[in-house]
Formats: sequence, C-alpha cells, structure tokens
Amino acid sequence: MDTDRPGQPAGLGWRFRTPPGWPAPPAGWRPPPGWSPDPRWPPAPAGWQFWEPDVAHSYRVPAQARPGGLPPQAAQGQPPAWSWARPQENQGLGIALLVLGGLVLLGDILSAATAPGAVGAYDAAVAEGRDPAQVVTAHDTVGLFALLLVPTWIVGSLWLSRAQANAMLIAPHRVRRSAVWAWLGWWVPIVSLWFPKQIVDDAWFVTSSSVQGGSPRGLYRDTRLWWALWVLYLLLSNVAGRVAIEQGLLGDDAHQGVVPGLEVAVAIVGALAFAAWVPVVRGVSQAQTDLALGR
Repeated sequence: MDTDRPGQPAGLGWRFRTPPGWPAPPAGWRPPPGWSPDPRWPPAPAGWQFWEPDVAHSYRVPAQARPGGLPPQAAQGQPPAWSWARPQENQGLGIALLVLGGLVLLGDILSAATAPGAVGAYDAAVAEGRDPAQVVTAHDTVGLFALLLVPTWIVGSLWLSRAQANAMLIAPHRVRRSAVWAWLGWWVPIVSLWFPKQIVDDAWFVTSSSVQGGSPRGLYRDTRLWWALWVLYLLLSNVAGRVAIEQGLLGDDAHQGVVPGLEVAVAIVGALAFAAWVPVVRGVSQAQTDLALGR
C-alpha cells in the first residue's frame, strides 16, 4: 500500500490523514521511505485520501538559524519525517550527566588543590633519605575520583544516544553520524575531535526547530565555545595523565609525576568547559522534553 504520496503532495500545508482504526500519529508525521502500515491495523477504505490540508502545522526555519552543514530541509517546505514512535524525554539523563560531570570536575579541583602539599611531602621525604614513592598524601586519595569516568561516559553516551534517536525520528537525513558514534565518538582517536559536537548540534537543532511554543531554554545556540574548551581540557588532561604514568609509576621523578601548575590548568579549563557544557545539556534536554510532551 502506497501511503507516502497518494495523490496529494506531502509538503508544506498538508498532513497525514489517518484511516479509521489506525492510531493517530504525531502532528507533522509523514511515512518514511519503505514504511508500511502494521498488518494488525484494518485496511484503509477504498479511495481513501491520505493527505489533507493543514496550514496550522506548516512551518519554515529561518536560514540564519541553521547551523553550518545542516541541510535546509524545513525551508524547502517539507514537514518533519516522523516515524510512528514519539520522541522520548531526555531531562533525567541530562541531570544525571551534569551531576556526574560536576563530580569529575570536583576531583580535578581537589587534585589541583592538594598537588602543592604532595610535592612538599615528597621533597621532605627525599631530604630525610626516604623513598618518596612510599609517601601517601591527600593527593593520592583524590585519584579515586577517576573511578567516575566510566559511569560518566556511560550516562553521557546514553543521553547523547537518546538525543540522536529523537532527532532521527524527526529528520533522519539531517543527522550526520550513525548511532554507534554516540558511544564511540567520545574516545576514538581523531574523530573524537568533532564527532560528538556534530551529534549534539544535529540533535539540538532538529528538535528545537520542531518545537512550537516550547521553552526558550531549548532553542538552539552555538556550541563552538563549549567544544573548544572541551578539546583543550582533553589535551591538558591527557598530558597530565601521561606525565603521571611516565614519571610517577616508573619512578623517574621525585615528585611522582605531580605537576601542580599543570593540574591547576586542568582544573581551570575543566571548570570553564563545564560552565559552557551546562547550558548545552539543559538546552538539548529541554527541547527534546518539550517535543516529547507535545508542548
């Protein structure tokens, strides 16, 4: 059964007309390529017109609101390409992600704060003829915050995966990366420098441009500042981690790989990156929750 364009254009000003006995789709839905009705649904009456005028749900996205690289699908007069499923709200995962991210940042701050004391303790041990590797300081206990990195990655990937899936329901051709990159894009070398940003941009723009009357917090905003700070934070963290491993664990440094200046830099850039990350997570989550709840 051809329900995609049966005699009427599915462009601006038209909506899908549900046959009797079929569940009602979201406003603006059109069958994606290859879609067919559930065989459990009753057949449409003979001669059924699947499209009817609907000016109320037509919209255009201003060209200046589109982020670079996104196709102007809405401006071409096409309604959102919804599947039969509705988007899922994303605020719960967003809140959990911000809490875990805040704890990771707290670990960076405490590490920077305890680094000078650790260096002093190591110097005192060397002066007394003791092995600095046997000295336990508060800086060592702060390292337990590193255990939060795995759950933070898991929750962050779940949040980003749901955000991307919601955007796929609306406009799959405007999502640039496959679903697997919502998980792998954070740590695979090279592509981690831009894949997560692209997924965030696509998810945020697609869903925020589809919300009518939703919260202003969900409107798309530029993410370049957040991403630049995030990449700088990753680079500094990797340098600090490499120094700690090469000098600390291998015993080539009396300070056990602790470099207070480097750790302070990591904490400062991490705080700035987190401050820029908060409105991104809240904006994406709010836009998708507004859409899921039909606001």
